[in-house]
Amino acid sequence: MQNINKNNTLNPSYFKMADKIEQKNMGKSEDKAIAFIDYANMKAWARDKRLSVDMEVLIEMLNSVGIKEVRFYYGKDEKNSKIDSFFFKMSKLGYVVITKSVQYFKIALSELLEKEANIRWLNSISQLVREGLKTEAKLLDEKGIELFAPKANFDVEISVDALMMKDMYKNFILFSGDGDFAHLIKALKQNFKKVIVVSGRKSLSGRLFEEADKFVTMEKIASITPEILLNQNQERRWSDINAKPALRQVLKKCSPSIASLLGLSSGGVDKKL
Repeated sequence: MQNINKNNTLNPSYFKMADKIEQKNMGKSEDKAIAFIDYANMKAWARDKRLSVDMEVLIEMLNSVGIKEVRFYYGKDEKNSKIDSFFFKMSKLGYVVITKSVQYFKIALSELLEKEANIRWLNSISQLVREGLKTEAKLLDEKGIELFAPKANFDVEISVDALMMKDMYKNFILFSGDGDFAHLIKALKQNFKKVIVVSGRKSLSGRLFEEADKFVTMEKIASITPEILLNQNQERRWSDINAKPALRQVLKKCSPSIASLLGLSSGGVDKKL
């Protein structure tokens, strides 16, 4: 596990990072809210729509509604030569970046096709092509040919961090639709915290929907702040001296609606929408 702070220094010990959280916790009054981003989950939702999330707009939007600490969790694939520069960029934008190495596991092709994300893709193609793929997958399985699937789940790390920081914040914003976080939400609510889950409409686990104080769709956020989404391979540079004021103007108009949507306005956290 590595924690990359805003100075881009690496702390290879997760427990040292946990000690820092505990020290920060001591003597600190509750802040309004903190956000935890399960980036692999968010990225999968956007990829299904052939889109990507503008991470600069996202953090500026969250900062504008009073969320000053935004924690970003994503695996480090050593095979990706650009991953270090990506993490550096996220850190420079203001995210607290937590990462660990991606592990690769053998998986049968037919098992891969049965994954939820791939089922949605299979259902979008013709039945003839779909059945052909399934037949070929079974033949390859019978020959003992397997693929390697990457894995770097952060449900444990996010849960540990959130619970260690429970006395520091009133509202916890979780950007993930992963049902494994249902137990975390229960634990936070037992400590009288409000939990708002943000996820794609079709990416949300039913368990999370039942446990969360409120569910907000990424689609709804994008309808208020369209700038948060990009077409795949599109790159927008808000850091340009002429673009930054335009982004601030956009967020100034959108911030009240986003704050209300996330339950961070004076009225408190609403029920699920």
